[in-house]
Amino acid sequence: MTYNELIANIQDITEQTFTTAQLNLFITQVENKIFAVTDSGDAVKTDSLSLSSGASTVILPADLRYILDVSLTDPGSKTIKLIQKDASFLREAFPYSGGDSEVDSNIPQYYALGSSGTTIEVQPITSTGLQVLLRYASEPISLTSSSLNPATSETILSGKFPNVLLNGCLVEAARFMKAEQDIIANYDNMFQQSLTEYKIRVEGKQRRDEYRDGQIRVPVA
Repeated sequence: MTYNELIANIQDITEQTFTTAQLNLFITQVENKIFAVTDSGDAVKTDSLSLSSGASTVILPADLRYILDVSLTDPGSKTIKLIQKDASFLREAFPYSGGDSEVDSNIPQYYALGSSGTTIEVQPITSTGLQVLLRYASEPISLTSSSLNPATSETILSGKFPNVLLNGCLVEAARFMKAEQDIIANYDNMFQQSLTEYKIRVEGKQRRDEYRDGQIRVPVA
């Protein structure tokens, strides 16, 4: 479903005309709600971050939502998964930071998210430059983005799961119009049902393997 198709459906179903700003608000609110409560593998990215010799922090990608895991390759070409810790643990266990008085020659073992949320700190500090591999959930592109053609472009959400996006937008539109509570409840019920179906797909079926997990079996009454 393209942007133009979505807004046409919203206005046809509600029999109401909205401004572009109002429609964009409905869409982005629903997208944010969906992405906040679901964990879709479609949004997973990997990025290689350079850790300079004697440095302890690396800058995170601008589109990061949350970190999945952090690893690095040691001089022997072995992949090491770093263990997440609180920044307070790093301060107590490794009181020296880049630019202080000591640089550890060991390979980093731990990482912590920086207070600003834009960096991660790794410890112990190494005297060898390394590449840190970051797997993370990214901010999916919004259907309202100016980089998309409203007549032809789709996002993964609007293309594969248009029902959950449309039903969510109907809830927002009904709330905006101050519709009767039973109408809002009906739209919300449809949204919750389609959201459940979406979660089953991206958090269940998409992450299983029949060879290991077997076929899904439905109890017979």
